[in-house]
Amino acid sequence: MNRPEIGSAFDLILQVLDEEIEATEAEAQMRADLGESQEAVQVLAEEKKMLEAFKNKVVKLRAEWERLGTTVAKSRIRRNKGRVIRRVTTDITPPEAFKLPILQALVELGGVGRTQAVHRLVESKMRRKLKPQDCMRYPSGPIVWTITIERCRRKMVEGGLLEAGTPKGIWAITDKGKEYLEQSRKHKKKDS
Repeated sequence: MNRPEIGSAFDLILQVLDEEIEATEAEAQMRADLGESQEAVQVLAEEKKMLEAFKNKVVKLRAEWERLGTTVAKSRIRRNKGRVIRRVTTDITPPEAFKLPILQALVELGGVGRTQAVHRLVESKMRRKLKPQDCMRYPSGPIVWTITIERCRRKMVEGGLLEAGTPKGIWAITDKGKEYLEQSRKHKKKDS
């Protein structure tokens, strides 16, 4: 049961939940700083707790799905005229390969860009590097590489290369991301 789109869906759900938790916490802090009623701040604190509880449920579901996938994958050996045939996994470009093109695209966009603009620029930069499977569509609709780039974005936010807490659909490079890009350029020049 190798369904990478389901793992990617969990990644996206967790990313959105993290963003909602951060936004709720920021709003509660802002209201507290402005001296609004304790009741208004408490409502937001309760909302944050509910979001965190829901996120924990999603994390558990994801772990259960991964365990199920491992169990089913082990049992998915079928016999064909005496030979054992294992299910072949899809060969796609790893998320790490999108890191520099994302940073380059954001610099070209002035440091901030909408998801679609970033995707277009990254696609043009990666066109020759994408594997055939990257350009296929999942049964649910999205193209494989667009899910992979979202995974990469999430890891870059966690690593501090991209801004956390930007509005939905907006990507922004951090100073750390600019430094990382500059270091990779220097390293590339040094190697050539």
